[in-house]
Amino acid sequence: GNGVYRSRDGGRSWQRMGLGASEHIGRILVHPKDGNVVLVAAEGPLWSARALLDDPTMILRIHRAYVAAGAEVLTANTFRTQARALARGGLGERAAELTQIAIEVARRAVGHTGFVAGSMAPLEDCWQPELAPDDVALAREHAEHASNLACAGADLLLVETMNNIREARAAVQAAKTTGLPVWVSFACDGAARLLSSEPLEDALAAVGALEPDLA
Repeated sequence: GNGVYRSRDGGRSWQRMGLGASEHIGRILVHPKDGNVVLVAAEGPLWSARALLDDPTMILRIHRAYVAAGAEVLTANTFRTQARALARGGLGERAAELTQIAIEVARRAVGHTGFVAGSMAPLEDCWQPELAPDDVALAREHAEHASNLACAGADLLLVETMNNIREARAAVQAAKTTGLPVWVSFACDGAARLLSSEPLEDALAAVGALEPDLA
C-alpha cells in the first residue's frame, strides 16, 4: 500500500492522510470512544517475514491449527522472504536463512505425512501490478527464491497472488527449474481479470503453456 486515505463523499474521491511509506497495513480501527481517532497497524516492508524473527513459535501454532483442522498442505511463511523484500528492511543478505526457517517451521507442524508449499509471491506490492520489475530482474530474483525454497526442503512451489501475466510466467519458469511440482494462483478484481486488467483467461493460457501442475 501507499498510505491511509479518507473519503468525505462516500468514496467518490479520496485524500491521503499519511503513512505513504507504510508498505503494508495490517489493520485499521476507529477509536471506540473518539471517532476522530484512527489506529493503524503499519507493518512495514518485512510484513509477514518479521514474525520469523520475532515470534516463530506463533507461526508454528498457526500451522498446527491448520493441521488440526485437516489441512494436508501448509504454505510456509515465505511470501516476503525474497532478497528484494528483505532488503527494504535491511535484511537482504538473510533471504536464504529466513526461507530455511519458514520451511522448517511448517515442516515441524505437518511432519512428513503432509506437504509444505513454498510461497512465491510478486516481488513488489501484490496489489500494484505496475510496480513489477523488468524481465531480467524477474527471472533472476524468482530463480533465486525458487532455489532457496527447494534447498530448504519445500515439497512444492506455490506461485501465488500473481497480478500480471508477465511476472506470473517468469515465476513459473523459475519454479519449474527446481523440478518440484508447481501450483499457480492469481489476484483478480472480481470480474475475471487480473489486477493488471488482463483477462484471467489469457493468464491461464499463458501460464498453462508452461505446464504447471495446478493453475
